[in-house]
Amino acid sequence: MVEGTRKIGIIAPKIYPVLKESAIDTFGGAEVALSMIARELSRRSEFDIHILVGDYGQEAIESLDRLTLHRALDAQEGLLRNAIRLLSTINSAGARIYIQRTLSVASAVIALYCWLTRRKFVYWVAHDGETDGTHVLYKSWPTACLTHLMYRLASHVVVQNDYERDQLEKRIPGIRCTLIKKGIDLPESESFLAEDIDAIWVGRCDEWKNPEAFIELAAEYSDRRFVMICPPAEGKDVYHRQVLSLAAPLRNLKFKGRTANAEVLDLVSRSSLFCITSSQEGDWPNVVLEAASLRTPILTLAINYEGLIDKFGGGRYCHSSRARLFEEFQSMIHDPVARSEMGEGAYQYVKETHDVRKETTKLVGLLNDIY
Repeated sequence: MVEGTRKIGIIAPKIYPVLKESAIDTFGGAEVALSMIARELSRRSEFDIHILVGDYGQEAIESLDRLTLHRALDAQEGLLRNAIRLLSTINSAGARIYIQRTLSVASAVIALYCWLTRRKFVYWVAHDGETDGTHVLYKSWPTACLTHLMYRLASHVVVQNDYERDQLEKRIPGIRCTLIKKGIDLPESESFLAEDIDAIWVGRCDEWKNPEAFIELAAEYSDRRFVMICPPAEGKDVYHRQVLSLAAPLRNLKFKGRTANAEVLDLVSRSSLFCITSSQEGDWPNVVLEAASLRTPILTLAINYEGLIDKFGGGRYCHSSRARLFEEFQSMIHDPVARSEMGEGAYQYVKETHDVRKETTKLVGLLNDIY
């Protein structure tokens, strides 16, 4: 570390495949969002960024661009050994502030360890359910207490929207929150790739993402071309096989599992529209924002966070109606002029609301305040 720089640690076990595409594994929007923030922070001379990642057979410590990666967790080891290994790596990495995203029991362990060792801990909310009591950890008294403890011990909490902030302030009076949107690295110029895919769906295979709705759409329009990137969610292999069995008979639907992020973006850029069927999220998921940055209009079944659809006209919202999903798809696919206008609206929404440089500047201010 150069003298005078501020060492920041980011704890993200599954971020490694985002940073190193040779390591294939399932990752989500939280990892992609953190990777963008980490890269943007690393471009600023005042910060020295260290990321604690999972074990993919790599060296114990690696340098990647201006990032330092520490091998900290191994999925093959038990919880206790992994906890000891993680805390040991937190100690050896030597950062003053640690950032972690996506709620788990480990979040409370990290918060407590940082508090005991006089480090600062910033928790970054990944989903509305982490704040309003609907997350699985709130279902039992011990884990609910650990979640409450984590929020109490955190030096600061980053939220994605006003709803999350309101929920936390109601549940934990005096909590320190800052609203920072997911940041997207906007393309330098508009691409003009041929649209050889009519609709694409991207997400982990989990029940609340409703992948069956997209499969039904593909079955209804058998003359259209659909792509589904749907790797199994952790612990949901049986459900993944059920979804795959529904998709397999459809010759117009290409079903893909784990896919490198660069390939995902290439497929999204070649799609006439991006379809999201989730019943809940934590603000627009990262892949929707990436699609919007590529001027791909959004067709959303059940969620409609502020701005993208209503203000900027970046797509169509179906009010949780599958019948309306079919109708809106039919309307959009036959109207290239409207799709172009929606794509431009989606891009303008991301540019105004989710520019990674603007959002990172907010984070920089927060880190400087608590360092």
